[in-house]
Amino acid sequence: MEKLTTDRAIPYGAASPLPLAAAGVPPSAERTLHDVLDRLGPSVFAGLLDVDGVLRYANHAALRSIGCTPEQVLGQRFDKTPWWQGCKSSRRKVQKALARASRGEVVRFDVRVATSDGDTVAMDFSLLPLHGPDGRVQWLIPSACDVSERERAQRQLLLTRHAVEQANDALFLVGPDGAFHDANAAACRLLGLDRRQLLRRRITDLDTQIEPMRWPQHWQQLCERGSLRFESGVRDSNGQEIPVDVSVSLISSGGETFAHVCMDDLRERRTAQAKSQFLATMSHEIRTPMNGVICMIDLLARSALKPHQLAMADLIRDSASSLLGIIDDILDFSKIEAGRLDTENEPIAVADVVETVCAMLSCLAKKQGVELTLFTDPAIPRLVLGDQLRLRQVLINLINNAIKFSAGAGNAGHVAVRAMLVASEPGRATVEFQVVDNGIGMTQDTISRLFVAFSQADSSTTRRFGGTGLGLAISHRLVELMGGAITVYSAPGKGATFSVRLPFALSPNQETGRDPQDMDADRMSVDANVLEPRQAPSREQARREGRLILVAEDNHLNQMVIEQQLTLLGFAADLTANGEQALARWRSGDYALLLTDLNMPAMDGYQLTAAIRTAESPERPIPIVALTANALKGERERCKAAGMNDYLSKPASLAALQNMLESWLPKAPGEMADPAAMVAGRDAGPDMAVPVDVNVLRKMVGTDSRVVMDFLRHFRASAANIAGEIGDARAKGDLGKAAAVAHNLKSSARSVGAVKLADHCEDIERAGIANAMGDLAKAWSFFQPEMALVDLYLAGILSASDEPQT
Repeated sequence: MEKLTTDRAIPYGAASPLPLAAAGVPPSAERTLHDVLDRLGPSVFAGLLDVDGVLRYANHAALRSIGCTPEQVLGQRFDKTPWWQGCKSSRRKVQKALARASRGEVVRFDVRVATSDGDTVAMDFSLLPLHGPDGRVQWLIPSACDVSERERAQRQLLLTRHAVEQANDALFLVGPDGAFHDANAAACRLLGLDRRQLLRRRITDLDTQIEPMRWPQHWQQLCERGSLRFESGVRDSNGQEIPVDVSVSLISSGGETFAHVCMDDLRERRTAQAKSQFLATMSHEIRTPMNGVICMIDLLARSALKPHQLAMADLIRDSASSLLGIIDDILDFSKIEAGRLDTENEPIAVADVVETVCAMLSCLAKKQGVELTLFTDPAIPRLVLGDQLRLRQVLINLINNAIKFSAGAGNAGHVAVRAMLVASEPGRATVEFQVVDNGIGMTQDTISRLFVAFSQADSSTTRRFGGTGLGLAISHRLVELMGGAITVYSAPGKGATFSVRLPFALSPNQETGRDPQDMDADRMSVDANVLEPRQAPSREQARREGRLILVAEDNHLNQMVIEQQLTLLGFAADLTANGEQALARWRSGDYALLLTDLNMPAMDGYQLTAAIRTAESPERPIPIVALTANALKGERERCKAAGMNDYLSKPASLAALQNMLESWLPKAPGEMADPAAMVAGRDAGPDMAVPVDVNVLRKMVGTDSRVVMDFLRHFRASAANIAGEIGDARAKGDLGKAAAVAHNLKSSARSVGAVKLADHCEDIERAGIANAMGDLAKAWSFFQPEMALVDLYLAGILSASDEPQT
């Protein structure tokens, strides 16, 4: 089909097989009519039909739109022409319009017209009858104007209107006189009015803080600023006042100015805030007396008790700790249900977190007669971005459950904890944490209800093992919040395997070593019955040694607890009852550390910290540690943001308190570490028959030889790489990196039974922490031959396993 170009002229003589002259119209008038139709513009289609609806003329715009010449369309019935191809609805409208126009009616409606590119265009179509001298209709003039832009604007208006109607916030359109001109469905729901009722009112009828006489001043203020934001209150149809957050902006339309008002109902937000504040208060009020109970029992258990008295003290402490755990679970679950629990994204060392958790629970496992083993994959990146607190919470819950149910299975309990790198890509890593036990196991029905709040296997499980059924539900929600998944495999009498897969982004700095106070997490457990009270120095001696502690605590019971704890740990301290007293004492310059409660009269812990940070010399800032009963999520971050250095939650155990204090206070005279002695003074013990005791690994992963060999093969490859990293770091003088990578190898070496190699790694780690290059060189000289021996031994084992069996 021949297509017209934009500048092609259509001969007048060819445009109409039956010229108007046949109906008595002079040719000059015909040419004038054609010329008029052609000059209507590129977006106006026009033509000429006879009374039977046959097309006798079409202007350039109409022909160009379908890519036809006059000869291809003239002489056809108008409703059969290509303009209506694929537009059945519009064709039917045109057929009816032709009948009406032939009777003398003027017809106008919207249609869609086909174009040469296969699309359709929205047109405003009209059909005008022309009457002859006898008054009868002789001709019809069809014309159509492109209204695509208007249609798009209408569609956009409808979409905008729909979005406004579906909005959760209440939206209003208010005139200069305060009258409502429009409102959405949310506005009607907020006020309990239908739209007609609402539009008969003014904003001063509803807003409780705007007086009718002062409305003009409010409008003038809005005109000057262009927008306003404030909190107010509106009265609903029942007269109840509703707190709202109000945003107002000016808009103009058709020369008129309106106020676009958005109101956000604050009732749910304030309820959530009140609930959050209630949880914080409950946490503080409950944990304060619990702090006294647990800490004083802890101190009592370290006194000269008879065996039966010590057993009673241990029972009281365990019961109080269980109660505190239940309280924490309820508070956490309430935070999750309120949608107020968030996760952090900070650099964490996954291996350290797992080791610390196992160290914390090792005493519990020993007490329950359960063997607790740990394997940490050395391939796990040193630092990842995640939430250490929540990861630790999930692991504690899973391992604690595994110990509890393994101890009650009637056989020797065993719990294996594994942290494995299962996927790695640039910038990201996926780690799987497995907790495997040989406990009582579960049915599929039990597994289906496992992560439902307040649910346990059955009533007998609750009676036998205790618990609220909240722990796993909380763990499940926490894992989901961290972007991971938790699964469980179990059968009755076959134990259970809980697997948690978590994706992590890698921390930009993978060479950062741990702080000294974090390096020995695997040696943190303390036998509660062998700690002898240290001789606390006098106040003057502690002041001279730079180890005098200042305590700000308003609760008398808590003052007694912390004083007893510090005395038992061998520290001297001054106690104050509020922030103002502590600030006055601090000005003396006698103190090396401040332990402060957060909620105190006169001046709280935050205000005290702010006052000290403002007044102190930046060269010698005092370490400030929060010691509070408010253990809700976010409190630690708030303390750090306020300028505090660290945070302890009440009740604080003696071990946790001691570790915290030792990490911030200078060493006492006579306690300074001798790096050389650390390396040279180790007791090697009896010689081992082999450099790798594979039985250690078998206890963790089972006796399947294929699995064991896979672990050993993986360890051998990663150990060689890490050994190279230690050597490179030593050559470059980077002692921090040498310590960090040696720590990774130490953990995995112990897991596979390479105990001697692990000991040499620990020597390197200690020397690196102490920044003692000479000691590190000495440790390296012992490490290298042992590493070669381990590698040779593993090569033999792996080679033998690869040989075909005959």
